[in-house]
Amino acid sequence: MVQFANDPTPPPTSFISHPLTPTSGKALVYHIPQDSAEISTPESLAAITSQTTQIRAENTALAAEAKTLRAQLATLSNTLSTADLRSAVASLETEKAELTNRLEGLRRLREASAGGEGMGAADMQREKVKVEADLKVWSAIEGRRSKVEKAMWDMVEQGRPPGMSIADFKVSLPVVVRGRVLMC
Repeated sequence: MVQFANDPTPPPTSFISHPLTPTSGKALVYHIPQDSAEISTPESLAAITSQTTQIRAENTALAAEAKTLRAQLATLSNTLSTADLRSAVASLETEKAELTNRLEGLRRLREASAGGEGMGAADMQREKVKVEADLKVWSAIEGRRSKVEKAMWDMVEQGRPPGMSIADFKVSLPVVVRGRVLMC
């Protein structure tokens, strides 16, 4: 209890006077005598210390859990609402129905073009053999044409003037289309 020097009430008799400041100061401090039964033993102090450590650990764990829950809340608040999800599902179902209708139309068209039965495995195999045969024919034609092209450029290079590069010579050749010279 703090009592000021100009306070007329006397201090209680159960207090012991112990001034913290010189007597010329304005405040006097009184301390209450403590009961000796309340003094802590080393065992009780150790128990209090362990309890404090345990509470601090729990506090740290709870703070980490609160941080995790805040992060989850932020994630959930950034996601779509239920109404938005329902509208997205409805639009996807509409798109699925449109694609299904389109697929059915294409299937009917394929069946109609194949004689009403659709293309079976045997028909697909025949088509594959036909395509591979056409590829073989056109590959042979391309090989013959590349040989002719190489022979033609060999003859053209023989007529090249000495000292002119091949690239310059090719650029200087005239372009003839339908009997008319376009570039010279």
